[in-house]
Amino acid sequence: MCSIVGISSAQTYDLAISEVGTAANSSNQIPPSMVAPIFFTIKNNGSNIIPTGSEIWIAVQVNANYFIAPDTLVFNGDFPAGGEITLYTTAGYSFEASTPSYEICAGAYFTNAALESNPANNLNCDDYTVSSAVHNDWAALSMAIANPSNLDGFDLDNLTNTVPDIDSVVLILQNNSSITFPAFYAVNYQLALNGDTQNVSGVLSGDLAPGGQTTRIVNNASIIPATPQDSGTYTFCVIANEVGDNVDSNDVTCESFTIIDSYDPFQPSNWPLGTEEFNGTTLKVVPMIDAIRVEGVENPTEVTVMDMQGRLVRSVNLTEDANIQLNDEKSGVYIIQAADETNGAVEVKKFSKQ
Repeated sequence: MCSIVGISSAQTYDLAISEVGTAANSSNQIPPSMVAPIFFTIKNNGSNIIPTGSEIWIAVQVNANYFIAPDTLVFNGDFPAGGEITLYTTAGYSFEASTPSYEICAGAYFTNAALESNPANNLNCDDYTVSSAVHNDWAALSMAIANPSNLDGFDLDNLTNTVPDIDSVVLILQNNSSITFPAFYAVNYQLALNGDTQNVSGVLSGDLAPGGQTTRIVNNASIIPATPQDSGTYTFCVIANEVGDNVDSNDVTCESFTIIDSYDPFQPSNWPLGTEEFNGTTLKVVPMIDAIRVEGVENPTEVTVMDMQGRLVRSVNLTEDANIQLNDEKSGVYIIQAADETNGAVEVKKFSKQ
């Protein structure tokens, strides 16, 4: 009896780079000073499944210099025939006008070269041009304060209430350029409120084509401007400030809110002591041009000056008659209160400063 033993060659595969690129328009033009990640697509170009655990080398070069040095990638799962995997560099490459032309190359090779059936397609290169004819135009579409929800109309009530901190905002930015931005592109913008401006940077979770929008949720307190603690109307703005954005008209959008103070200093119920306690006091508040004079001080006396919003602008402790200068205060109406700390006597006077 004879036995026949079949001998077959080892299994081979066709690994390829099907695409390589970066942020650019359809003509492969890049704005000057663009900093963008590079992406490349690995394809199983053969008819055989590349099994899980297979090891390959991957690398990226720009103008023949390594941007991503050769590194090992291990397939975690079978790579089916015809399947593709797109990888993005998390670091951005800076494309400068001083170097007008760029060649970007990506490669993928089996660590065991004998497994490759067609090494001709393991490297793919594409050419790009830096051009001032294209620009990086981002539009700020909307800004909304997500939390706290009761900020508009919040009542300070003579500073007895503290305005809650803004800890979450939601904004929408739109790609108004002709450029398609790849995933992991760093989107830069600013948050501005009441003179406090914070720089913010986030990355795209996927490719963003021309006209596409990205929603940014900011809930990191360290990059949200401080919340005002005074009454007034405020605007919280998002400012798109990408490098190379030369369209200013769409860069800013804002949400307004008003903090109020319903405290009425002329309402007797808001005074520290009842009106009957005013009777018989020797304290006297005498308005002058840029000052007030407090007379009849017999005991330690606290004098407070409040504006019409109930904000404390001056506090002085007296032990004798004295003038209190108000020349540094702006024009307006003020409420002056002198309170004898021994017998509780109080004198209240309205003062109009020109």
